[in-house]
Amino acid sequence: MLGTAGIPNPTNMTVELGTILSDLFVDGTMIGNSTLQNVVLQPGLNRLPFRGAVRIDALLPLLARHTNLKVPMEARARSVTRNGANLVYYTEALRANPIRFEVDVADALPNIPNLLDFLRGVKRD
Repeated sequence: MLGTAGIPNPTNMTVELGTILSDLFVDGTMIGNSTLQNVVLQPGLNRLPFRGAVRIDALLPLLARHTNLKVPMEARARSVTRNGANLVYYTEALRANPIRFEVDVADALPNIPNLLDFLRGVKRD
C-alpha cells in the first residue's frame, strides 16, 4: 500500500528523524504496518509518502463495523531510526501521540495485491 501521511510539527524547529516504522490499527486491532523513510519534519503540517503492508485477513472482518467503508485507522510508532541508531526519545514521543486518520476502503481495496486471491479463498455459507 502506498499513501501520503500528514504529520504535524507544532514547534519552530526542523527535526531530522530518519525512518519511522509504525503499526496500523483499526478498532484496536493491528492490521499491518507502515514505513516512512528519510523523514525531516518542518514546522507545520508535513505531507510525507509512506509504504505500508496490510493484513487482509485482519482487515476484512472489521469492515462489517464500518458499512460506509470509511475506516478510522491509527498509526502508532514502533521505532524511529537514523543511520542505524534507534532514536528512543523520538520513538517514545511519537508513540505517545498516535496519528489518527480515515481510509476510504472502497478506493484502497483495488490497489491491494492478491486481494482477489484472498477473497476466492474465503468460505461462504
